[in-house]
Amino acid sequence: MPYTRRNFLSGSLQSLFSLAALLAIPAERLSGAESALREAWQTRSGRLDIGSIQAKTLLDPNIIHLNTGTLGACLKHVFDLTQESWRHLEKNPAIVGFHEFTKLTDEKRRRAAVFLSADPDEVAFTRNTTEGMNLVAQAVGLKPGDEVLTTNHEHPGGYVGWKFVCEAVGAKWVQVDMNRPFQEPEEIVDSFRQKITARTRVISVAHVLFTTGLRMPVQQLSRLAHEHGLFMAVDGAQVPGMLHVNVKKIGCDSYASSSHKWLMAPKGSGLLYLRKGVQKQVRPLMLAGGMGSYTAYTGTRNFPALLGHGAAIEWQQVLGPAKIEKRVLALSNYCYEKLTAFKSIRMLRPRRKDFDSGMLAFALSDRKNRDFAKALQKRGIIVKVVPMLNAIRISTHIYNSEKDIDHLIRAMHSEKLS
Repeated sequence: MPYTRRNFLSGSLQSLFSLAALLAIPAERLSGAESALREAWQTRSGRLDIGSIQAKTLLDPNIIHLNTGTLGACLKHVFDLTQESWRHLEKNPAIVGFHEFTKLTDEKRRRAAVFLSADPDEVAFTRNTTEGMNLVAQAVGLKPGDEVLTTNHEHPGGYVGWKFVCEAVGAKWVQVDMNRPFQEPEEIVDSFRQKITARTRVISVAHVLFTTGLRMPVQQLSRLAHEHGLFMAVDGAQVPGMLHVNVKKIGCDSYASSSHKWLMAPKGSGLLYLRKGVQKQVRPLMLAGGMGSYTAYTGTRNFPALLGHGAAIEWQQVLGPAKIEKRVLALSNYCYEKLTAFKSIRMLRPRRKDFDSGMLAFALSDRKNRDFAKALQKRGIIVKVVPMLNAIRISTHIYNSEKDIDHLIRAMHSEKLS
C-alpha cells in the first residue's frame, strides 16, 4: 500500500507505541511524542502554530536561533525517545542492539526513503552529508585526467571528498564561478554547459548554496549531466526539512544530506540516496552489504540516534513537507523584504522564486562580519558568518516567527547599521 499522510500517521503512531512498549517508556514521555504527532496531523489543513512548535524544542527561550543552516533544534519528544532508547540498549546491549534495534532502525530507514520519494533499496543512513559525499566520491572511479565540475561556493563537506580523490588519482577539479550576479536559472545551467569537456565525468553541486542561500537548478543540471553521460551528485545538506525533496523528480544519481539541520533530528544523523541505476557501477565500500541500517560493512551503528531520526522524520511527514516549505519560504521572504531597507548591506542572491530557500545572506560594507555576529549574539540572536564574502547568513525555520525577524531588525538598527 502506498504511503499517504493519513496512513503515515497511523504507521507512525503504531511504530511509536511499539517502541514505547519495548522501551517501557513512562506514560508522560509517551504522551508527549503521541501528542506531537496528533497535533501535527490536526494542523494539516490549518495554519502552523509557531508558538506550539517553539515549545516542542529544547531551545533556550532567551535566544533567537537564526542558524538552522549550521545545526537545527531537536524536538523534545525526539530527544526523549533517543535518550530512552540509549537507556534500553544499555540494559542488554548485544541482544537489543543486534536484534531489536536492527529491525526497528531498518523500518525507520524505509520510511526515510518515502520522505525523499525514493525506493527503500536506494537510501542508507549516514552520519552527515560529508560522509555521504565522501562515499560517492571514492566510489565513482575517477581516473587520471578526468574532471569533476562543481562551483566555488561549495561547502567543504561537499567538495573535500572530490578534492582528495582528484589529488590522489591525478584528476582535475573544475569550478563554475558563482560570484557572478545570476538572474536566471538558465544562466547557471549555461555556465556549467560551457565548462563541460570530453574529460568531464561528474557534476557535483549543492542543492542550496551554504554561502548565499541560493537554490540551485539541480533538476536542469541533472538533465544536462545525463545528456553528456555524466554522474550527477547533489549535496543536499540544507534541504530536507526545509524544502520538499523528491529525488526522482530531481533526477540526480546521488543525494547526500544531514538530518540534524532542518529535519531537527539527533546530531550526527544523515541520509544518502544512490539511484538504483548506478549502483552496479558506483559501489561505496560501506554499502557493499546493501542499504540496511546494519550490515557487516557498516559496523555497529548509533541505533538510538537512528530511532530518534525516524521520529523526527515521522513528525515532519505528518505535518506535511509542502506545508513546512511554504512557511519557511514565507518567513525568509519577510526577512528579505525587511533587510532591503538597509543601504549599507548587499543581498547576495536575487529575490526570485526559483532561487528562494530558507536561507539568505547579506554582505556588510562598513564592518567585519564576525564582529557584527558577536554583537548580535550579545543580544541573544544567533546567526552564521560567511567569511569568504564578509557576510551574515540568516536561516528561518518553522520554530522562528515574524517577531524573531523584527527583533533582528531592531538589533541591527541598534548596532548603527544604516
